[in-house]
Amino acid sequence: MFDTPVVVVDAAVMDRNIQRAQTVATAAGVRLRPHVKTHKSSLLAQKQLEAGATGLTCATLSEAVGLSEAGVGGDLFVAVPFYPSPSKLARIDLLLEAGSDLSLAVDNLSVAGLLAIRYPGGGPRLIVEVDSGSHRTGVDPVEALPVAAACGDLFGGVFTHGGHGYPPGMAAAAGADEVRVLAETKNRIEAAGGRVAVISAGSTPTAAHCVGDPVNEVRPGTYIFGDWQQVGNGAMALDDVAVSVMATVISAPAADRFVLDCGAKILSKDQPAWVEGYGHLPQMPGAVIERLYDNHAVVSTHGDRPPMVGDQLRVIPNHVCPVINLVDQFLLTTGDVVPVDLRGHLT
Repeated sequence: MFDTPVVVVDAAVMDRNIQRAQTVATAAGVRLRPHVKTHKSSLLAQKQLEAGATGLTCATLSEAVGLSEAGVGGDLFVAVPFYPSPSKLARIDLLLEAGSDLSLAVDNLSVAGLLAIRYPGGGPRLIVEVDSGSHRTGVDPVEALPVAAACGDLFGGVFTHGGHGYPPGMAAAAGADEVRVLAETKNRIEAAGGRVAVISAGSTPTAAHCVGDPVNEVRPGTYIFGDWQQVGNGAMALDDVAVSVMATVISAPAADRFVLDCGAKILSKDQPAWVEGYGHLPQMPGAVIERLYDNHAVVSTHGDRPPMVGDQLRVIPNHVCPVINLVDQFLLTTGDVVPVDLRGHLT
């Protein structure tokens, strides 16, 4: 019995996921740079490095500082463009002074130029983001050339994120888009006399589909734990999902409805279009979590036999990344407690 709600991670499944991703990357001849925003844990980042990862991907500079302070900040890539405010520049300086091999995402002339002026004698490596179809951040390959030029001697390469590969059936095409756009960008920059050392792609759905030439690095994140959206889009099997939110039935007001104690404050309200409800109940596969409140999850049984008050159920969250950032620690099935020491490092 657990004191619920609590996030529990199957250690054996997690370890298998880490090793599988490393084996795939090594066989493809590309570097694996896992995204730590999924687990937000310096301990698990170290585990990924020990398995063969060549560096780590961060969402924010404060995540990078947290890794550095924990002693795992040797080779870091902050893969979200940012505006270099004084506090963010101070974090960059802190990371450089600590000896981090630091790479930063840029996708516009102004930030590239500001950083090139601030670090004229060398500093962080600047990696230009190109848009391969997700239409979030990143520039068109044609526009990447002037951004790369604005980076000056700090320019280190190009990257993309195939976020449009998340819906079911889209991963292969999105992975091909990543390879195509990165190759086009590389060719344009090299034709202008530039050198493109880093050519980085990949998400959990597209990582296996974007390892073609010239890509030399992939950055999946969710693969370490898995979640229900990754099962729904075909990127992972249900047996590969290591994470659960353990919850207790606290009310059963009707034969076709019951309530769990895991609300939005632990499951989050993330609901991709291709999944039903706010999480999956493996013990009741027909049931649907139809409503979430802060501390309540209202479940319709949809023909499944209703549980009793006091029963504990496993919930596979739709999207594990925000779930982990909602807790201070999670439990491994080995009995170990893993601190989420990068929680809240959002700037």
